[in-house]
Amino acid sequence: MTIDWTVSVPFLFSVAAMIYTYFMTRRQDVEKRFKAGSKRMDEMEASIAETKMRIDALPVKEDMHAMQLTLSEMAGSLNTMSERLRSSNEIMRRLETVVNRHEDHLLDKSK
Repeated sequence: MTIDWTVSVPFLFSVAAMIYTYFMTRRQDVEKRFKAGSKRMDEMEASIAETKMRIDALPVKEDMHAMQLTLSEMAGSLNTMSERLRSSNEIMRRLETVVNRHEDHLLDKSK
């Protein structure tokens, strides 16, 4: 059995070209993927840094506790003010009643 070199050499050349092309395009694809992955990682790092900055700006437990105490004090002060206003309103009602009686008396006397 003899090998016909006129048929097998071009065949081997085409197989070698296919293998070469496969590896070369694969390498380019890997570089494209690497660049895309690198870009994604940079964006992810920026996002993580931004998130860390936002978390650092959030109030801590002690701040929240101090705010809660301050709000409780303010609620107590508002209750005190409300009671004082209620008593002032009662005094004003009594005065209004007295003034109305005086007006009625003066109006009746003029008749």
